[in-house]
Amino acid sequence: MGQRDKPRALWGQCDIIFTSFLLAFAYYLIRNCPFQAMLMYAIALSLKVQAVFLTPFVVYLLLSGAMPLSAIILPPLIYGLLILPAALAGRSWFSLLTVYAGQTGFMHSLSAHAPNIYMFFQGFLSQSERSIATYVALAVAALASLVALLTPLRRAPPFPPLLVLIAMTLWLGLKPSLLPRMHDRYFFPADMMAFLFACLVPRAWWVALLFQVGSALAYAQYLASSWRDCPIDLTYSAQFGAAAMVVAMIGVVFYYRLWIVSGASKSPEPG
Repeated sequence: MGQRDKPRALWGQCDIIFTSFLLAFAYYLIRNCPFQAMLMYAIALSLKVQAVFLTPFVVYLLLSGAMPLSAIILPPLIYGLLILPAALAGRSWFSLLTVYAGQTGFMHSLSAHAPNIYMFFQGFLSQSERSIATYVALAVAALASLVALLTPLRRAPPFPPLLVLIAMTLWLGLKPSLLPRMHDRYFFPADMMAFLFACLVPRAWWVALLFQVGSALAYAQYLASSWRDCPIDLTYSAQFGAAAMVVAMIGVVFYYRLWIVSGASKSPEPG
């Protein structure tokens, strides 16, 4: 049996590891422990580059005074400490310091099974059109991030738990929704945060459910493409997942605007 004949039911990825540190970041932020929160974020960022999706929220925390500016020393410091064993083992410092930059050229599709809007039309584009669309997508993602970053600065710390969770869900979902060359797994941290948010706000259950559906359908298409004798046709699975994820992100934006951009004096009670 060849490698492609085996369904890949288990991936050797560290998504749950770095996401655990993002969860710890949320925990310490809610507990009003900014240095510990930044430490958790620095470890997550050192483990996997996708933690960078949360960077605009960290910038917002620094600008709003919720986190001291001196905490920005932690990410480069922690990264330097964590790459030290590899450097001592013989890997060059240059390759260790540029490893994330080198990953940007691995994928050329607008979406690598990621359940985002590019799944709907990337198949109709030529290679040159995809290159142009990539730059347009980067500009749109940058503009959306700037708007989302600047509009809620009227909100003063400390931030209630609901605001922390919905803000993290927004940022962790917004980036893979708009950036090109995203993989299906890149929504995993947003899936986790949306689930926690729904635990505090049960009426938002549909948002968490759509996150899970969107990611599950994207995973299904990838697994089916690796399984030659898959008995189910999952050709359009990721497109259906993308539709679910788009609706989920609309719900996240709604709650984000309601509880952060609105500048309400306090968050509504869970329920």
